[in-house]
This record gives sequence, C-alpha cells and structure tokens, in this order.
Amino acid sequence: MSFNGQVGPLIVSDGLVGCWDASVLRSLPVDSIGTDETWIDISKDSNDGTIENSPILKTLNTNVRYIDFNGTDEKVEIPDNDVFSPTVSGAITVCCWANTPTGAAAVGNGGGGGSGAWFVAKAAVTTHYEWGFKNDLNTKIFFTCWEADGATEVYVIEHTFAANDGLWHFYCMVLTPSTGMYGYIDGVLVGSDTSSSGSMSNTSAAVEFASRTGSYSDVNIGWVSIYNRALSFSEVKKNYDSTKARFT
Repeated sequence: MSFNGQVGPLIVSDGLVGCWDASVLRSLPVDSIGTDETWIDISKDSNDGTIENSPILKTLNTNVRYIDFNGTDEKVEIPDNDVFSPTVSGAITVCCWANTPTGAAAVGNGGGGGSGAWFVAKAAVTTHYEWGFKNDLNTKIFFTCWEADGATEVYVIEHTFAANDGLWHFYCMVLTPSTGMYGYIDGVLVGSDTSSSGSMSNTSAAVEFASRTGSYSDVNIGWVSIYNRALSFSEVKKNYDSTKARFT
C-alpha cells in the first residue's frame, strides 16, 4: 500500500459517493492552501469541496498530509447532493480521520445540537438539518440526526470521550433513518440509538467539514469518506484497519 499521492488506501468501495484524501495528490494537488481551493472528491461521484479562508496544509510524516482548521472561520463546503441524504438512499455512512489538539477550546452545549467542534455535518441555519457528529466540550462525542427544522433529534448517540488528546481518531456514523444510528470510534462500536423521535427530510443543506451552521472547529482532518448505504461492522473495521497506519 502506498500513500505517495497517487495510490490511496484499500477502503470499501461499494456505495462510496465521496472520498476526500489530503494525502492523495489527485484529491488535493497543492503544497499550500489558498482561499477557495478545491478539495477534489476522488470517488466516482466527483463531489468536490471548496476550502474556505486558507487553512494550513500540514504533513504528519513523509507521505501523509492533513488540513489544520483554526476554529474561527475555516471549513470545507460540499454542495448539496441527494446522495448525501439518507432519506433518499435509505442509509448513509460517514467516516473521518480527525485530530483535536490538546489546546483546543472546549466548545459545545452538552447536547447533540447547537455549538460544538463539528467534524462533518449536513446542516444549515434554518429548516435544513440532517446529520452530523462533533466533539462537545472536549468531554463527549455526539452523533446526531434531526428533523429538518433542527428542533427535534431523530436519533442521538452520546459517548464520553476526551477528544482533545492530540491523537488521531477514526470516527464513523452509520445511519438508517427507518431503523437507527450507530457510532464508532477507532473501529469500535461506542453507541447506538434505535428509538426514533421523529422523521428526517431531504434538505438542500451543504456538507461541511470542521463546521456546522457557523460553529467552526479547531480540528485537523486528513480523510473523509461518505457512502450512500449502511456499512456493516466488518466494513467499518476494514476502513479503520486500512487507514490507521497513516495516522497512528
């Protein structure tokens, strides 16, 4: 396996509708990031994202790169697409390698919505909420999906976890609106919610990395993948095992 900018990890490909890999040059073909740079989706769906306000592109080791977001105004935004809406496909899986610095401020609201250091989310300011997961107050991880108005959490998983340990972690959310949601950290199931409290909708919200509704995150992100189906436990573990050598 190589991470020399040309060959990516051997991850699950069935149902892959988005893959943004900072270590692969065809995904991020730059040495430094300027305003409105493009983070290219290397899945077959070509859902490219716009990198806003010039976060820093850094190198972890010889061939592994990541983006350092400042928590003030930097993010990646991918335009809305039905493939990111689980009510259209019936399910969705979102995986992300992220590192929260030890000095990151504790932001959040103690719950599954509102402020917090969001890793990946599909949610807008009003009436366009779908799903996301975040570090809350440096003490918990929340995986959440909502009704479109954001007032009701359809499913929510709360897991006690000190994310600001300066280490890289693999976060994964598997969501099937009709049956439930599952949250994984480092290839291990940490929680589930199978008791629905409402109904999700297909909205026009963009997908964002390191942000949700203007709440920006002090976080490093190296790799994100999205699937339009529910990955099994073994598939989540395969993605973790196939990429962990880069970050751990």
